[in-house]
Amino acid sequence: MAHPELEALALRHLPERFLRALTEVAFLARRTAWEECASFANPEAQNLRPYVCRAHLEGSIRGAAERNGLESRVLKEPGQPWNHTEVVSGPIVLTAASVPTPLAPVDRAEYREGYARSNQLYLESLGQEPPGDAPLYVLFLHSRSLWPEDDQAKFGHLPGSVHLAFPASDLGGYVHDINLIDRFPEVVKKYVPQDWDSEAVVRYVAQARKTAFK
Repeated sequence: MAHPELEALALRHLPERFLRALTEVAFLARRTAWEECASFANPEAQNLRPYVCRAHLEGSIRGAAERNGLESRVLKEPGQPWNHTEVVSGPIVLTAASVPTPLAPVDRAEYREGYARSNQLYLESLGQEPPGDAPLYVLFLHSRSLWPEDDQAKFGHLPGSVHLAFPASDLGGYVHDINLIDRFPEVVKKYVPQDWDSEAVVRYVAQARKTAFK
């Protein structure tokens, strides 16, 4: 079930230009990772690309936050190897995650589970004053695109989807989402191959809507 109230609250605190920048980050981080790993044989490039993409994406999110006057911070869970970036604006806490297909559940992590539980408080308070002691957790989700073998080398650098998603309290799904590829068609047009005709762009956008590439 969609909860547009959550979307309205998030959009009050995440400027449109920041969301546009996030959409660009998803395209640029994947393209840069694809280019930087091109010198490796394909099996090793496939292994390495997700880590290179993550490195570029996390740093670029902090840059986008700074340019738009938002707070960002880098945290690491005790005993875990990964740093992660959090963007904070009012009650909103945003982190990024890569998923295998559009709007697939994220991998579990202690910080994600803690934040996601607080979202239930917002659902229970809809129509009332939101709770002041709990963040509203938003995930910046991106997935890879899957293509027929002949096209993968040419188009595999494109994201398969880009969403803002509000996770359910158990991280098993999402109570609401905003499709950023739909929201910013000018960004899509900028980063897809320039020789694509309008039909190819429409098909790409349609495939990014909650279903895996076939």
